[in-house]
Amino acid sequence: MQQQKKLKKPEIIPGVSVVICCYNSEKVLPMTLNFLCAQNVPHKIPWEIIIVDNASTDNTAEVAKKIFEGSDCLCDFKIVKEINPGLSAARLKGLESAKYEYVIFCDDDNHLDKNFVRHTFDIMHGNDEIGVLGGQSSTEFDILPKKWFYDWKDSFAIGKQSENDGDITWTRGYVWGASMIVRRSAFRQLIQKGFKSNLTDRKGTALSAGGDTEICYALRNDGWKIWYDSRLMFRHHIPPERLDWKYLRKRVRGFGQASAVLDVYLKKSSVKFKKQFKGKRPRSKTFELRKTLHELRKIRYKKPADD
Repeated sequence: MQQQKKLKKPEIIPGVSVVICCYNSEKVLPMTLNFLCAQNVPHKIPWEIIIVDNASTDNTAEVAKKIFEGSDCLCDFKIVKEINPGLSAARLKGLESAKYEYVIFCDDDNHLDKNFVRHTFDIMHGNDEIGVLGGQSSTEFDILPKKWFYDWKDSFAIGKQSENDGDITWTRGYVWGASMIVRRSAFRQLIQKGFKSNLTDRKGTALSAGGDTEICYALRNDGWKIWYDSRLMFRHHIPPERLDWKYLRKRVRGFGQASAVLDVYLKKSSVKFKKQFKGKRPRSKTFELRKTLHELRKIRYKKPADD
């Protein structure tokens, strides 16, 4: 009888890998990298920046290389390519390329607070039960948004993700993909057990969604905690073309298309949750989506008054 091959335990090196998944990011990437190069990181914390060029057709890689060659950023830097389009594929490439245990998925339009990397290390290194960690965001605009934007800012990954710092595993249950932190060894173990993402997430200019929540749910089902800490602050730059009612509707539709896949994870986690919390059901991304759809239907998807 053939023995089952044992899973190789991934090497764990304490430190921070900042992964930026890019698709045609040459215009927004310089500012993002400038904020990263200004990080206040103690010498005892090793860290690196990884650019994942996800089938870009512009000069993303060249722009990134030029910035780092001309900077005094005290960290390692590399550019890797992922030819398969889709944010989920790019994230996986980033995880495979990461040297360190705590992986920050910094969007190409996220401007991290100067202590973000340091806080990431301290929080993740201080609690080995955390599988996914998230923080809070504020906004940067080129033009002022209409008033309706502030009623829907959570759909744009803006604001606080919890009223209190700490464990949100069975309350919110997920964090935004924007500047999400993942424990590398936890996710690699998932992959070794056969996990494959069923969602491409954002693909080129298409607004598919849910890949970040899928990661959270998969790790939660594998016994890891989902955590929130308000010290992890970043600014999310939102260009004028996204401050549009039609854009919001497309985002919500993307969430809706992902909900069927995410419900599969919820069914698995509900059994564990009910045993711990006496028959109640956990709140979920699907729950939040239904609330959003309900609000949109109340106004029949019509754009609210701008005044």
